Amino acid sequence: MHKKTFAGGTPPRRTPSIRVFTAIVVAASGLVSAACDLPSSGSSRTPSEALQPSQVAPTREPETRASLPSHGRVTLPEALAFAAQHAPPVLLAKAETQVGEAEVVAARQAQPFNPTLSVGLGRRQQANGTGLDAQIGLQQQLEVGGQRRKRKESARRFRELTALGLDAASWSVHADVHWAFERALLAEQRLALAKERVAVSQQLLGMAKRRVAVGDESSVVVEVATAELALAQNSETAAQADVDTSRMALAQATGSQEPAELQPIGKLEPPALTKGGPHLAGSAIQTNPTLRKAHAATRVAEADLAVARRNAWPSPTVGVSFAREGATSTPGNNNPASTIWMGTLQVPIPSFARNQGTVARSRAQVRVAEARHKTTLVQFNSMVGIAAARVDAAAHRSTALETGVVSAFERSLTALRRAYEVGELSFLEVAQALQRLWAAREQALDARADYHEAFADLERLVGPLESGEFGVVETPTSTDEGELR
Repeated sequence: MHKKTFAGGTPPRRTPSIRVFTAIVVAASGLVSAACDLPSSGSSRTPSEALQPSQVAPTREPETRASLPSHGRVTLPEALAFAAQHAPPVLLAKAETQVGEAEVVAARQAQPFNPTLSVGLGRRQQANGTGLDAQIGLQQQLEVGGQRRKRKESARRFRELTALGLDAASWSVHADVHWAFERALLAEQRLALAKERVAVSQQLLGMAKRRVAVGDESSVVVEVATAELALAQNSETAAQADVDTSRMALAQATGSQEPAELQPIGKLEPPALTKGGPHLAGSAIQTNPTLRKAHAATRVAEADLAVARRNAWPSPTVGVSFAREGATSTPGNNNPASTIWMGTLQVPIPSFARNQGTVARSRAQVRVAEARHKTTLVQFNSMVGIAAARVDAAAHRSTALETGVVSAFERSLTALRRAYEVGELSFLEVAQALQRLWAAREQALDARADYHEAFADLERLVGPLESGEFGVVETPTSTDEGELR
């Protein structure tokens, strides 16, 4: 093989491989990163860190996939279990947790800068001779201020924040599904009441026709009775539509696509009284995901501020270079080839650009997060108190109406039909009395709906409340009131 010759006739010595230079610089950058990531002995937690109940991101066990019966008839536990995995807010929150995991992966990068390789080759011209010069260099910019450690801490806190978002979504979905389930049961009761009203109106119309036929009533009574029947049938149509929409709303709340309607199986939960807002707020203040998210957002803002301050530190650049100057010969002067090794260090002087803008914005974000956390905490007690008061008021209303109206409703209907049939009451008197009875039954159902809606609002604040676990009694009365803890 033909060997390449150099000026001066002397072959150059064998140079080290570029891989050797790369290994040296990468090893040095790794050592610097490891040293910068070591926690300082005098570090201490900030006040907001000390208030955090848990500094470790919650770990979740693998879930067993829940499913719904193909016939679409579900119990409340089945609906809640399915919604905990398939409800749209839960799916969105689970997807957002991947963003937190991605931030953690990104923060694990050893250095944000790649090494730079430079190669130079040129010809040196002298009076009566030429030489070939070659140069190769490798440079690496390094973070020496602990920036990577701060980024990892910020990413870890952000991952905790996204995990709390999943907890908040789970709380909200539980309350939404619970309320949708009770609303669907209430819609079925309204439909049953509407059907009963149609049946009673048909009976009254038949009795009115018989009384008109024997001359006991005017013929206008039949027209009035027919109008009452039409109103009752219209109420039945509206009640049937409410049943359909409430079942679709239940399917939507659980995240069910097939079947598109879910029929609830079970009975309405009886009203119960709470132990009061202060007690519920005191027990939920450490577990409410909204409060924990506000606190976690403050910790994320503090970590971002620490990153911004560390990024103001200068990042030096270290390097190593190898050069070879070829031999040249002139009359009376022979310059042999020479080899040059050189180490380099470049350090930026932080005189003008010290990341002032990012630090100022991060500091402002910390203040905003702290203010938001404080206001949320101050409002939480009053919000729980208002929700608990609404539950208690609706429980009293529902109990009073059901005790005074529902229990005597059938007896009153029977008495009115008998009185009209024997002629003790006129049709208009019976119709007026029936309107009061129907209105009272509607008010009783409205009060029960208000109770379950207020109960769902309370659950969004203090967490799921179950009858057996929290001591809900069957029926609150003036002498024996049930309590929610």
